[in-house]
Amino acid sequence: MRRPPLLSLPPVALLAADYVHAALCQAALHSFAAENEARMAKMAAAHRHIGQQLQTLELTRRIVRLEEITAEIIELAAGQAGERNAAFLLASGLGVQKTDLRIRRHGHGARIRDDPDRADNSLRR
Repeated sequence: MRRPPLLSLPPVALLAADYVHAALCQAALHSFAAENEARMAKMAAAHRHIGQQLQTLELTRRIVRLEEITAEIIELAAGQAGERNAAFLLASGLGVQKTDLRIRRHGHGARIRDDPDRADNSLRR
């Protein structure tokens, strides 16, 4: 047999259960939203921090590359200046012969190669 619907219950009892259920659902939703908001804030902060680290590393890479290029330019310029000085000495005829400019390493210091055409051997160590 079927029972008739519960229409005769006092309204306070019906509303109290629904109110408690709605309050619990609202609290759970607010808790979930707050947790997600905190996660999003941490992720945004981590994203900013990674961006700052990336900028710092990029700046360091550029500085190191600039120093490498500068060192190469200085090395090339020094080599060209040395060649120009040797050519000037040869062209000016200051008594320096082409064979005097050839240097080899022996032990502790640089020594001028023996030059059979050179009479003055005092520059040899």
